[in-house]
Amino acid sequence: MSDAEPAGEDAVDDFTPLVADGVRRVPATAGSVLQQRASRVAGVEGSSIEAGVLVHRALEAGTDDLEALLRDDDWAEIDDLAALLAEARDALTSIRMHPDVVEIFGGGASIAWRRHEVPFSWGSPDGTVVRGTFDCLVEHLSGVIEVLEFKTGQPASEHQRQREAYVAAAQALFPQRPVQGRLIYSSHFQTTFDRGVRLT
Repeated sequence: MSDAEPAGEDAVDDFTPLVADGVRRVPATAGSVLQQRASRVAGVEGSSIEAGVLVHRALEAGTDDLEALLRDDDWAEIDDLAALLAEARDALTSIRMHPDVVEIFGGGASIAWRRHEVPFSWGSPDGTVVRGTFDCLVEHLSGVIEVLEFKTGQPASEHQRQREAYVAAAQALFPQRPVQGRLIYSSHFQTTFDRGVRLT
């Protein structure tokens, strides 16, 4: 999407690198939505809307009605609706059963607020502008800001790099607060923490 094109309400940002005034802009995640869709169209995967997208929408909306979360442009890209919904339902159930998610999403007394799908642009120390979206930001009553990233696939090294970038971005947004990041995998019930990470 060029700077001249207006972003529609449902526009997908492909996060391709942009160059303006000498500032390099890159996505915080390794692969864009459009790249993922292109790979599926080429036959790498069965459906061009992935189960993880539905899981993120369901966590944000607080609903189990996954089919209702499908958008008009999704329907043309679904090869096997039943398989997609089953995969998304399993992943969503797995994440929701995670003890840390139960504590945070259950409205526990230690949580001040939580926000889903929060976009950001962060100027890293090397001058690169990193763009991304926090899956979930949480403020604990202790003052700790926590970045939750939900993953429905296998653990990968780029997830750790993404977590580090997201924690740094959140620390820039909340410079006087301790910030920690956590990866929560649907199928592995494992978490990764970074507590008190600060930009210097």
